Amino acid sequence: MDSYFEKGIFFKGTLWVKGDVHFGAHIV
Repeated sequence: MDSYFEKGIFFKGTLWVKGDVHFGAHIV
């Protein structure tokens, strides 16, 4: 369970960061 939860957090975090960067790049 711990591993699964950690993996979900990491995946979500990566998606968020990627989305933020993509959004910023789009604005620029």
